[in-house]
Amino acid sequence: MAGCSGSLQPVSRNRLRTPASPKVLADPQSWERVGTLRIARTSNAGISAPITLRSSPQAPPGTAPESPRPRTSSPSRRIWPWGPRADRGGAKPRAARRDRLTAAPPARRDGTPQSRAFGLRAAGRRAAGRRPASRGESWRRARWRRAAERLAALALALAVPLAQIPAAAYGPGPRSPRPDPSCRRQGERHFDVIVYGDEPAGVMTALELSRQLPRLAGLPRPRIALLTPSDLRAGLGGTIARSGLAYLDRNQVPRDMWAVLPPFAPSSDLYRRFLRLTGVQQIAVDPRQASRAFRRALARARITLLAGVEPTGTELERAAAADGGTLQGEGSDRLCVIETAGHGRLGADLFIDASLGADLAHRASVPFLRGLGPRGLSRESISLGWIFEVEGLSITQLRNLEEQLTRRLLDRRDREAQHWLVGWPAYRNNRQRLLADLVDQRGNPLLLYSATSDSADQQSPALSIAVHGEQGLAPGLRRAPARMDAANVAILPDRLSFNALLFRNSAAQNREVIARHGRPLGWMVPAAADVESFFLRHGARRVHWMPELYIRSADQIAHPRMALSAGLMARGGVPRPEALGTFSYHLDFRGGISAYVPPAKPTFNFGYRHTLPREVSNLAVLGPASGFGGLGQGAGRIIELNISVGQGLAIASALALARRLPLAAVDPREVARLMPAGFAPYGRPSGSTAFSLFLGRLLYQLESWFPRWPWEPGWHSPLAS
Repeated sequence: MAGCSGSLQPVSRNRLRTPASPKVLADPQSWERVGTLRIARTSNAGISAPITLRSSPQAPPGTAPESPRPRTSSPSRRIWPWGPRADRGGAKPRAARRDRLTAAPPARRDGTPQSRAFGLRAAGRRAAGRRPASRGESWRRARWRRAAERLAALALALAVPLAQIPAAAYGPGPRSPRPDPSCRRQGERHFDVIVYGDEPAGVMTALELSRQLPRLAGLPRPRIALLTPSDLRAGLGGTIARSGLAYLDRNQVPRDMWAVLPPFAPSSDLYRRFLRLTGVQQIAVDPRQASRAFRRALARARITLLAGVEPTGTELERAAAADGGTLQGEGSDRLCVIETAGHGRLGADLFIDASLGADLAHRASVPFLRGLGPRGLSRESISLGWIFEVEGLSITQLRNLEEQLTRRLLDRRDREAQHWLVGWPAYRNNRQRLLADLVDQRGNPLLLYSATSDSADQQSPALSIAVHGEQGLAPGLRRAPARMDAANVAILPDRLSFNALLFRNSAAQNREVIARHGRPLGWMVPAAADVESFFLRHGARRVHWMPELYIRSADQIAHPRMALSAGLMARGGVPRPEALGTFSYHLDFRGGISAYVPPAKPTFNFGYRHTLPREVSNLAVLGPASGFGGLGQGAGRIIELNISVGQGLAIASALALARRLPLAAVDPREVARLMPAGFAPYGRPSGSTAFSLFLGRLLYQLESWFPRWPWEPGWHSPLAS
């Protein structure tokens, strides 16, 4: 036998099933013929090593034979998928098996002998890898047991290879750790990603980029910069730190899902980490504590933080055909450099504009949809807010003040309180409506309602009537420029934060305030002074006003890749394979056009493609200025939604950098599969029936058992890239 030396040895039938050597199986050329004879070759050490006879390829003449591998274990046995054969004491010697076949068959229960075929059938089942039916087990039950064992073995065979795929396999494969950018002009300082704007969504997206770029893009030390035009001495964190938004609007899980999710379940893993980072228990966040936490987190992640960056211009290049034009069916530009006054020319491979007004996208010539939509809605906007903090007044004292004011308004003999109703004709002319809004069904005053231990919501207009009545102000934003609305109160350790004072707003005025970086306009100061004097007269020690206004809306990008519009939200959101998570919130146009828009609370799946403008291939707009198609901004402006979208955007950015692709060319289904587990989508169309809600809840529960498998339609193997 050419190429082999040794002696032939007879082999038992069990040894004929011994699998081939791993070296043989690893070589496709050796699959032509694998013999069933076993050859024993004796090495110099006198150790007998088994080898597998194969006819191709043969060892070249003159080469040394491969050194034998010492046999350190007994001959291989059949591997049982449900575990070792411990219940029968392992493999038995051949003599014992022969005696088992020739022994007398066991007797029946009545003592009569039974056929010898019983032992033969049991031995045949054992030889075929099946456990024989035990005494008292019916043949039907044995058949179902064997079927269950086969299914368990099949599930194990499928699960083990999938579990052994490393996390890096979802990345781009072997590439240079620093791929060359497509832009010819890189600026004086170049980064992998620049995040413009220090809004909470921008800060958390930058932190998520520092986690995803090493894992998916192969960048062990990613170069990430966070730019902001604001003065960070007033705080880092935009709407939370400088506007003072301490009362967070949370995801409001539908009641039919409370059996599987808590009422305020986070919509993503990144938002859950935001709550933990800023110390939020349920609703309230301390702006000062959040600012310090953001600074520490950015420093730990080694993210470059540049404050006071005022863009003076941008440099764009025409994208190549493979970088956006031909690939997406249309031409697009690529943003390369931001020109600034104090920090020179800053370049990056990708840009994320997380500012409130999308200033960077405006300077990159991205077209925008003005106001809240086309035609008449282009002049509308959501009201501005000026948040203030009250010291020296507890939540209990505030409830007592509400009860006192309610009883005064209901007392017809209180002339001063009755005079307050002059500005409220709906209450002055309709006593029944006043009673319905001030007291409950038992006749008790409606006081602050605390759904959580760190927040409270006003149910009664008594405080608003008193504020406007004492100062002689007309209520409502139609007749007056300001309104003391029903307050959202955040209970902080040493103070109360009020989100209540609203100002009339328009799309043009909103753009003016954004250009002023949120600083209040001059005509707003007298209304704030009246509110401050009211609280000081009723027990407050100090009233502190935030340095910036709470801006709720902005112009939106006109041509996103997929608009997350109010209509799409009502239909359940983006398709489930592309969904990053689910968000549920009212379409809230507080103080704006809310009187003309019917109330709606969609529960919708969200993705990230509404942040991608078609005109610039390496730019994303994250925040209220994303593509919400107009009225979708009512829910799309919420901080939690944008932080959750930022997590998917960070994953898409890492894949785009690794594969040298524009952001729009990354498969959103792959991004959704790379999102952390535990946040399965459950969006549903508005007005769903009870049966469809039951099926949706069942699907959500099955999601934890049967995740999105890699062979779903549209999946591209990560190992093939």
